[in-house]
Amino acid sequence: MDPNYFVMDFPRVAEVFLAITVIALMVERVLALIFESRFYLEKVEYRVTRKPKKSERIESSDGTPAKAASGKIIGLERKAPAGLKEMIAFAVSLFVCYYWKFDAMTIIMPIHVTETWPGMILSAAIIAGGSKAAIKLFKDWLDVKSTAKTEIEIFKKSQDSKS
Repeated sequence: MDPNYFVMDFPRVAEVFLAITVIALMVERVLALIFESRFYLEKVEYRVTRKPKKSERIESSDGTPAKAASGKIIGLERKAPAGLKEMIAFAVSLFVCYYWKFDAMTIIMPIHVTETWPGMILSAAIIAGGSKAAIKLFKDWLDVKSTAKTEIEIFKKSQDSKS
C-alpha cells in the first residue's frame, strides 16, 4: 500500500473540521426546537403533574379530565429511556450525511473515489457528538434554553434542596 495515501492535506482537514462544527451547530439548533419544546419535555422526557390554576376547569361533566392543568409543577417523573436524545441526534446526523453525501474520512484521506457508508456513519457520530457539545455550550455557558426547560430545572432544584 502506498504511504502517500495517508498524507494529511491540512487545509482540507481544516475545512472538514469547520464543516463538521457548522453542521453540528445546525443539527443542535434544529433538535433544540424538539428537545426544548413543552410538548417533548412534558409528554416524552418527563411525566409532569401541574397544579391547576383557580380559573381552570379541569374536569368535564362526566369526571374525566377536559384539559391539562397549566399551573405550577407539583410532580416530575423521568419517563424517556436514557440515551433517547443521543439516538435521535445520531439519526438526524446520519440523514444529513447521507442526503448531502458528507463523508469526512473520504474527504480527509481520499483513498476511495466516492463516499462510503462507514465514513458517513462515522461522520454522523462525530456530528452528533459535536451537537451534544453545542447543547452544553448553549445551555450551560450561554444560558440559552426554553422557558419549559427552565421551569423543569427550577422544580428539580427545589426538590433537591428539600431532600
